[in-house]
This record gives sequence, C-alpha cells and structure tokens, in this order.
Amino acid sequence: MRKNAQDVGRRVGLNVSRLRRQRGLSQERLAELAGTNHKQIGRVERGEGNVSVGSLAAIAAALAVSISEFFEGSPVPVSTPRFFAFTDRQMEVIDQALVLIRKARRAARRRS
Repeated sequence: MRKNAQDVGRRVGLNVSRLRRQRGLSQERLAELAGTNHKQIGRVERGEGNVSVGSLAAIAAALAVSISEFFEGSPVPVSTPRFFAFTDRQMEVIDQALVLIRKARRAARRRS
C-alpha cells in the first residue's frame, strides 16, 4: 500500500512539474499564484509527503487545469530520469543560436 502511495505522489509531482514548465512558470511564481511557498511546490513536484486536497486544488487553479490531470499517466518508476522543458521563447533563442553556429562553421570551412 505504501508503494502505491509513493507512485501516486511521484506521478502527481511529475505532472505538476510538467504543467508548470509548459506554462513557463517558476516554482516561485506558481507558489504565488497558488497562495503557498516555493518549498511546498518543490515538495509536491518531488512527490514528498502527503499533499492536501486543498493544496492540489489551489495548484490546479493556478495552472488552470483540473485536479484529475495531476493523476493521469502510468505509474512512475523510481528511476525516472529528469527532463528539461523549454518555453517557446527559449526554443526560439536556441534555434537562433544554432543558426549562428552553423554559419560560423561554414565560414570556418571556407577559410580553411
């Protein structure tokens, strides 16, 4: 029973983290919107301890989602790797940087 509760906590945490990142929010900003503090958001995202329904409702409202979205997905294995999510603006900057790198490489090849 304890293992199932830990899996649910991890699943909720990963979904909260994913939804927060999709919206380009920091933990601090999400905490402000949800009326809590960033340490609580961090604990939720790591799946630590028990989260009250009231806290989940406040986080869901801040993210403009239904609480049920936090529970979606398959059980999360303990060794789930961390991932990076970027906002659209960050992806634009990365794309621009890659274009500049390609141009610099082409220019270097022409000079050689």
